[in-house]
Amino acid sequence: MSGFQTIKMSWGGVYKAGQREKKSRDQRAYELNGRLRELGNCEISEDVLKEITGIKIELNLEAEKEEIYWEQRARTNWLKMGDKNTVFFHKSASNQRRKNKVNGLEDEFDTLKTETEEMEKMATHYFKELFSSKRVSDCNRLMESFQPNITEEHNRD
Repeated sequence: MSGFQTIKMSWGGVYKAGQREKKSRDQRAYELNGRLRELGNCEISEDVLKEITGIKIELNLEAEKEEIYWEQRARTNWLKMGDKNTVFFHKSASNQRRKNKVNGLEDEFDTLKTETEEMEKMATHYFKELFSSKRVSDCNRLMESFQPNITEEHNRD
């Protein structure tokens, strides 16, 4: 028997044992909830309150055990089956890379440039033009577009 078969068989045993334990926990929680309902109908005394508190603590412990069981089961499944999403995400990333690739640029004369060096020059020139400041010759037209917020009346006060 190979090491892999031994691991596979032991995981199967762990899984079945976990199922038996889960049934046992479910039965115990059912019994505790039944007893809690009975105590809810009883006359309130110190002993009843003490028992209710004990049952609630035990129910919380059972809920914690249940959470641990599901975490372990998820880990077991992940180890056994692996991450099936890996192929999907790899294909998505590869496809996105293909979509994002620039194969060519057209210049102002509608000529398609596909060489990397030409495309770099075109992009550099475009962004230099876009972000460079241009000298404004007539500021009066610009200043006329602003509306004053402070009036003569404000200045008098």
